[in-house]
Amino acid sequence: MTDCKPGTSKLAKQGDTQAIAALINCSLQSKGITARVSLKQDCLKIMLEAVQVPDKQMSVELIHKELMDVGTNTIKQVKVFGREIGEDFPSWQAEFEVPTQATPDFTELAKQGNTDAIRILIAQWLEPQNVTAKVSLKDSCLRVMLEAVEVPNQQTIVPLVFGNVKDLGIQGCTKIKLSGREPGDDFPDWQQDLELEEQTNSTEIVPVESSTLVSKTATQESGLAELPSESSFWGSMFGTFTERPEPLVAQPLMLVVRLLARLLGLLGRSVVQLYKLAARSLKQPRSF
Repeated sequence: MTDCKPGTSKLAKQGDTQAIAALINCSLQSKGITARVSLKQDCLKIMLEAVQVPDKQMSVELIHKELMDVGTNTIKQVKVFGREIGEDFPSWQAEFEVPTQATPDFTELAKQGNTDAIRILIAQWLEPQNVTAKVSLKDSCLRVMLEAVEVPNQQTIVPLVFGNVKDLGIQGCTKIKLSGREPGDDFPDWQQDLELEEQTNSTEIVPVESSTLVSKTATQESGLAELPSESSFWGSMFGTFTERPEPLVAQPLMLVVRLLARLLGLLGRSVVQLYKLAARSLKQPRSF
């Protein structure tokens, strides 16, 4: 494909008739042939003129090759005509179909880790800022170097690129390293590392029903009141507690009070017995 002017091929790919005519004329001008082009719907018509009737086979083959190289999707049919300059009617006519070329799905390719597709997508995202990107993917890290005449604005570009890359969900990519610099510089003016996979540390909180706690507490407290009713050493001293249990809050306090009362009663009886024994010993006569 002969691109006489920079950008002509891009315009021709979009179906621009002037660009298509420029490409064909650039290829045929050495043979003294000029081309006029019109496009209606998806049919491209090309009129070739020369001092002598242009060679049909050579002309059609050249035009076919140019259009295949351009790869336009706006043209499905091509009609080529050839005639001498000044004639009203063509001397020959040829037609051929232009196969529709499937446009690569850059999004799917990018998801699979294709760095060329990722670079193209980033260029599309940043087209208004005139920023170019260099991309590499290594060790689960996507490295993106952004370049512009003026250092790319970190605050604006980082959220844009990060958000779109995260939405892509690139296979095997867990983090991204973004850098910005001017073309020709060896070192970036800024650099930022970001994690693509969210690290969530959640602690599961299991609610405890208050009724369970109350039931358990009541069981423990009732165990204190359910003392054995059979006689024992402590039972003979302090008696058994088989009375109706007090409310849960009062039970421990009542238990302590009762124990103290029993101890005081025992102490009082012991003092009385000691007093009686002392009195008896004083009444008995002493023998020498």
